[in-house]
Amino acid sequence: MEYTLDGSGPTKHPYEHSIERYTGNETLRFLDERDTERPFFIHMSFQRPHAPIAPSKAHFGLYDPKRLTLPEGSSDLFRNGFAGKPRFMIEHIERHGTYPLAKDETALRRCLASYYALITAIDGEIGRVLDHLTESGDIENTIIFYTADHGDFAGEHGLFHKNFGIYESIHRIPFLLSRPGGPRGGRFDGLVESVDLYPTLCELAGIPLPAGRDGTPLSALMAHHGKGMFSMNKRNETIRHADTKITSLVPVTD
Repeated sequence: MEYTLDGSGPTKHPYEHSIERYTGNETLRFLDERDTERPFFIHMSFQRPHAPIAPSKAHFGLYDPKRLTLPEGSSDLFRNGFAGKPRFMIEHIERHGTYPLAKDETALRRCLASYYALITAIDGEIGRVLDHLTESGDIENTIIFYTADHGDFAGEHGLFHKNFGIYESIHRIPFLLSRPGGPRGGRFDGLVESVDLYPTLCELAGIPLPAGRDGTPLSALMAHHGKGMFSMNKRNETIRHADTKITSLVPVTD
């Protein structure tokens, strides 16, 4: 397989052979072949936007790198390196040597342009599915979650991907919810976690929540603003309440 890693060029394969189009096609095939007398569940999972940052020729060039607005702090790495950053970030670079993906601002703009092109491809496939649901009338009886498993630096701190601790760009993820009879255009600014999505879906679908499951239905969170959150992984622990965040960096040990 031939591809470019850093957005400098399109993939060698046509869009019809892309994972985005394949995912869209398989989702539509399921909708066409399913038993319409039974409820359905679809997990339409896209691998990208993700490395390799190589959109198809159909999408490459949609965004002019020179006209993009770079994220705040995107030039920090080029000016200061990792000065002032946590030690584990520096050790990660020393061990793996694969980051940052962009070596200067020109390369960063190129990466972002191709990254946005990948997102546009995904938007198009989601649009195909929504059009199908609308044409069939199923949209009026379908709950839709749109979200991601994690954020991406996407240029912040001059970085890409996710491997540098709990920064805002990593633990903020998109989440849109559409449900029959639900409000349109509403926005909730409270703190939630991905673990809340499962109980929320069960509640909206009228399915009893199995015992021992974590998370809280979002309807309950929206009624009680200001709830704090606690998360941790092998490198850090974070407690957040509203706009206050405290992170403890924990060394990795055997």
